[in-house]
Amino acid sequence: MKQLAFGFTVALVAVILFAPSAALACRLPANNSSIIYYDIPPELSETAIVLDVVFLETVQPLAYHQPRLDRARVRRVLRGEFQGQSVVVHLTMTSCTGDIGPGDRGFIIGEMSTLADGTEVFEATQESMGERYARGGRTE
Repeated sequence: MKQLAFGFTVALVAVILFAPSAALACRLPANNSSIIYYDIPPELSETAIVLDVVFLETVQPLAYHQPRLDRARVRRVLRGEFQGQSVVVHLTMTSCTGDIGPGDRGFIIGEMSTLADGTEVFEATQESMGERYARGGRTE
């Protein structure tokens, strides 16, 4: 019985030590990125849409070969053409992408597009913290 407990303990320690984690995956803090902006960058494409939103829920969690989709309530349109009170936001997740959850708020910048299944989504632009600091942007 002691051997079984010892083996279990060793296996548990190995999993904790060697399992990848989001905290270790993005090695430089300047590489952490977000789709939420707290100011509008001066140089945007002419087709960029800027929405002031509050995230409500995850519609489709990140899964193998599927995008992560979140729904957000649109508080106001700051730039571009957009109709509707809510928007489905396509999040491209990497090891350096900060997580988004219900209640998170701020500006999102991007363009509307259609996924292969016909779902209309907002393709959100990400900005790293290094890029944000370099342009003198607000971090919150």
